[in-house]
Amino acid sequence: EGILVREAEDFDVGAGKFITGDDANASGGHYMWAPNGSGNKWTPSETHKLEYRFNVEQEGYYRIKGRVHAANDNDDSFWVKVNSSPPSGYLWDVLQNTNYALDYVSDRDVEDPVEVCLPAGTHTVGVYLREDGTRLDTIGLEFARSGRCFPPLHGDLEMEAEDGDMYGGKFKIGSDPNASGEKYVEAPNGSGNKWTIGEADRLEYRFTVEEIGTSTWRERV
Repeated sequence: EGILVREAEDFDVGAGKFITGDDANASGGHYMWAPNGSGNKWTPSETHKLEYRFNVEQEGYYRIKGRVHAANDNDDSFWVKVNSSPPSGYLWDVLQNTNYALDYVSDRDVEDPVEVCLPAGTHTVGVYLREDGTRLDTIGLEFARSGRCFPPLHGDLEMEAEDGDMYGGKFKIGSDPNASGEKYVEAPNGSGNKWTIGEADRLEYRFTVEEIGTSTWRERV
């Protein structure tokens, strides 16, 4: 299967704050970006995105690979989704460089590089605005390894942390505009540590799974 590559300016759907930039050093002489000053997005916005469709002929695990330009740590990240998943997006801290460099999509503190299992067929990679000033030159899928995919019937199952059942009284709901839903759950400093798992202080989340298969647990922390 090798590598499937698209020029960033040849997106299928999207734009919003993204515009085309010109640079002789970029592939094809063009790149896509949200110019500095146009604003950052700390959660993926469906209004400010670029979507690329790829026809995958071999089922298996793929990595998402982009050619990027990131001048500094204020201009070096995108959100990424594959087939609209995960809903909260992969937080891709792109490789900082002074020109354009190839970099695999990662997910900060979770997975580096991200690997997604894709059956044969058409799939969509979405690149979403996070930090304005970050440039995307090309985007593609690279075959990583064979594998059989078990896609869920209804996509990812995800809950907000504050929507779980809390026991014991030490867990509290906090507010933060950067958190999903602007809320999070924590045991505040001073409430005490636990060096073994105890049933007294816990959070419980109930999910209904409709299809037998392999699941991966993922948390946003």
